[in-house]
Order: sequence, then C-alpha cells, then structure tokens
Amino acid sequence: MAAQIEPGAMVECTDYPLGAVERVADDGALVVRPARADYLLQIPRKLVASADAGRVRLNATLEDVEQYRLKTEPATAAPRDFEVLGLPPGELPTSPQTG
Repeated sequence: MAAQIEPGAMVECTDYPLGAVERVADDGALVVRPARADYLLQIPRKLVASADAGRVRLNATLEDVEQYRLKTEPATAAPRDFEVLGLPPGELPTSPQTG
C-alpha cells in the first residue's frame, strides 16, 4: 500500500518534475500546482505509480497530466523570491546591477 500523500509532497511525471501537492481531494485525486503556474491540476489517484515521504511519482507524462487542469477554481501563482524578500533600491528583478 502506498504511503499517505500530504500537502507539499513533490510530484514527478515520468519525464519531468511537476510541482507540489496543494491538497488531496475527497476522492483521493491530487490537486497540484505545476511549478509557479497560476492554475491547478486535479490528477486522478489512478495515475499515482508510487508515493513515499515527500515524493509522488506518476505513471504519466507531463503532457498527459496537463489535461486535468481545474477550470473552476481560481488560483494565484506562488510569489517570486524578490516579491517576498524585496530588492535593493534601484535593482531590477531580472538581474543584479553590474556596475
């Protein structure tokens, strides 16, 4: 039997890392935010190949799971590091000043 999947567990497709589990739905589906996307995916539990402490492996490719995008729930992208930490005065978020 697979380990219990908790929010924050990292999800990997067969070909690429996907993102973190936001929550587990009542039917066992995983609600996952791909990287810093502004949308969520609701991935059926049948696509889970294995799960252990903090990691879930799917038996599907990234392209396969993109069809499970939730359209009814608004979501916001995770903040970027400079949005949380701030920037030195005059520094652009794309790169540090060089001189």
